[in-house]
Amino acid sequence: MDLIRDLSEPAALDAALSEELAVIYKHSRVCPSSAKAINEMRAFAERNPGVPVYQIDVIRSRSLARQLAEDLGVRHQSPQAIVLRRGSPIAHGSHHEVTRDRLETWCKGEQSEIEA
Repeated sequence: MDLIRDLSEPAALDAALSEELAVIYKHSRVCPSSAKAINEMRAFAERNPGVPVYQIDVIRSRSLARQLAEDLGVRHQSPQAIVLRRGSPIAHGSHHEVTRDRLETWCKGEQSEIEA
């Protein structure tokens, strides 16, 4: 079973936003930075099976990715990871900031304020 859930339908987005804690990852199959970031996301998901991880393919689900950015008030980037607590962003980062260790820190709430 894949530890990263596909997020391509509004119902899946609703499910992600209703979780106590969740991570949404925006991925592009044509972006070299995304190739590294997806490996970090998989490593995070394997070490943290209690934290649901959702992935949006920003090319295939462009409108949903943009809607998410608008709804959360987090500027769209790719690759990008957004940590949510009860549907509200508590941290996010893009490109080289998407690492297993950083995600674990964010999920523990150890950042002093929302990351840019």
